Amino acid sequence: FPEFAAGTDPATAAATASNELNTALRCLHEALRRCRKSNMVDIEPDILLALARLDVAQNKPPDETLLKEAREIALRSGYRTVLADLHLFCGQTLLQSKTANTLLGLSVKEHLQKSKEYALDISEFSHLYEPVNSTADKFYKDIPEYDMLKRGMTHEERIKNGYWIAYQMAEI
Repeated sequence: FPEFAAGTDPATAAATASNELNTALRCLHEALRRCRKSNMVDIEPDILLALARLDVAQNKPPDETLLKEAREIALRSGYRTVLADLHLFCGQTLLQSKTANTLLGLSVKEHLQKSKEYALDISEFSHLYEPVNSTADKFYKDIPEYDMLKRGMTHEERIKNGYWIAYQMAEI
């Protein structure tokens, strides 16, 4: 926080940080309430994950019910990047924890492996269009991704074209 410059009273700095965390908590709960009221399921898992991150920022263990709910929504909706983020967060939280060995029933290694799996691009040639020998062949002809999907992606291409940063963070 920029307002915590050298010479700032520690009590004032702590009060300001606490106030900002409480404001963030209120805003996230309000966003979650509005999402649920308008059935905006696509944003809910991100908000639930943000609430779990806020717990960690407040030096509390993350609320597993929030994480379970975020995982269920993301699984049901097929939100692979959210699942990669969620498992990466759980793995990082467990690495920093001195007491917990599992989160959502998985170990650090299992969370990081799942994060890498969800970060991969799972696109297949059949996802473009059906049937294979249609006029779309001419339309897609000079697009590199088309050729890559037609011949089949390598593991490296699935990493590069997927959620690269989450995969690399889980790898490290």
